[in-house]
Amino acid sequence: MLGRDGYCTVGCMSGRDVYCTVGGMSGRNGYCTVGGMSGRDCTCTVGCMSWCDGYCTVGGMWIRDGYCTVGDMSGRDGYCTVGGIWVCDGYCTVGGMSGRDGYCTVGGIWVCDGYCTVVGMSGRDGYCTVGGMSGRNGYSTVGGMSGRNGYCTVGGMSGRDCTCIVGCMSWCDGYCTVGGLLGRDGYCTVGDMSGRDGTKPWDVCQTVMVTVQWEVCRTVMFNVQWEVYQTVMDTVHWEVCRSRKLQTV
Repeated sequence: MLGRDGYCTVGCMSGRDVYCTVGGMSGRNGYCTVGGMSGRDCTCTVGCMSWCDGYCTVGGMWIRDGYCTVGDMSGRDGYCTVGGIWVCDGYCTVGGMSGRDGYCTVGGIWVCDGYCTVVGMSGRDGYCTVGGMSGRNGYSTVGGMSGRNGYCTVGGMSGRDCTCIVGCMSWCDGYCTVGGLLGRDGYCTVGDMSGRDGTKPWDVCQTVMVTVQWEVCRTVMFNVQWEVYQTVMDTVHWEVCRSRKLQTV
């Protein structure tokens, strides 16, 4: 066939936009097709699927936003799917539910606010639940009760104002009770009287609560929970998705 724009055809179709076709289809936007589909936006297709936004499909699905799909679902926002689940906001889901806000699900639970849930409840405010209750204000629950004001409960009562309780007593003004009565003005009870204004019960409670409780709660909750799910989520999911994307694109 007659060449166009200064070059010749190779095969049986007419060249377009400075370059020629290879294999029998018409090139578009200056490059040629390979394998039978029309290329778009600077490169050619390899295989038999349609082309979008400058990259080719791998494995038979339509590509969007510059990357390819891996599996049997359509990619969205620049990354690929892993295992057949629909991708949202740049990352992939793993386990069967739709991801939201940039991270993936672990084990089939819906992700919320950028992180994943572990065990079966929906995470809230950026962290995941451990044990079946919903986390609140950025941290997770440990043992089945809902945390309050940003930290978790340990043992069955709700924590308040930055620290967690250990045992089963009530909480007041940022500290916990020890022995059975409600603390007042930021101190705890020891025995059966209310501690107040920096007296001796404060020293005893402070030692038990802050040194032991807080560190135990934070260690269990933050060091273990956070690191475990972060490792599972980031190291495994991200690397799997990213490695497949980089290898196939």
